[in-house]
Amino acid sequence: MNDLYDHIEYVICAGEDVSPEELHTGTRKAKVLFARQMIMYFADEFAIGTYEMIASRYEQDHATFSHTKKVINNYIDTDKFKRGKIAYYRGVLCGVQRVSRKIDALLAMFNILDKELAGLEQRYLNLQILVENLKTELIELK
Repeated sequence: MNDLYDHIEYVICAGEDVSPEELHTGTRKAKVLFARQMIMYFADEFAIGTYEMIASRYEQDHATFSHTKKVINNYIDTDKFKRGKIAYYRGVLCGVQRVSRKIDALLAMFNILDKELAGLEQRYLNLQILVENLKTELIELK
């Protein structure tokens, strides 16, 4: 998918003390299930991919993903502790997204500078050749 998805997975796994490998086991342990649900929920919130793409990452189908959204929304409405966790992760991930966008913008500027530098290097080489040709002509004129 993309780097943001990997960041979401990393942040949630670190916060919930779940390894990324556990997410793909299909286990229904509460902490792994909650982590997987939050990752899918935030992947949708940050518009990373379609339901099918997000769910397939954990060998789930789009119906499971739809259920996940309902479960997380229910936690937000009814469970103060989980609502706090979800709000915390949302804040962290919004920060990650802002930083990621800034990095992408800087990388784009570096790419532009690299192209301009390559053009300047070529012009410099062309000028060196021209100077050498002029030196040769000057010697021939003497």
